[in-house]
Amino acid sequence: MDDAAEVVVVAGVVEREGKLLMGCRPSGAHLAGCWEFPGGKLRPGESHGDCLRREMTEEIGLAVEPGPLLFTAEHAHPGGRLRLHLYACAAATGALEARWHTALQWVAPAELARLETPREDRAMLAMLAARYGATAARAGRPPSSA
Repeated sequence: MDDAAEVVVVAGVVEREGKLLMGCRPSGAHLAGCWEFPGGKLRPGESHGDCLRREMTEEIGLAVEPGPLLFTAEHAHPGGRLRLHLYACAAATGALEARWHTALQWVAPAELARLETPREDRAMLAMLAARYGATAARAGRPPSSA
């Protein structure tokens, strides 16, 4: 891969009962053992929405409808640059299954910082903890409820 190569990743935040769905990257993968929001690489000619729908079905067995863009970040990646686009997801239907990740976990927004995640994701996780924690509190649920 050329030094100027850019990998575009589209990932989704699925929320249920005040918790966010996270997946643990498998051994052998870049950043193995780190937790992430499900998603994957954008294919040539594919829209962000189509990529997110495809990846969520392939990785976790859920059909989602992409919502608003929550966060975009760029950082160094083996062989080039990575650009991550994170979207809120709605209408998650299907049978949740860890098809690529070693585990899936519903995590309270206040607990996101306790997971092993890539260093580059920390600002994004802090923003999400504030956004979704506040949403849970407004709905009458404590952000770290079980």
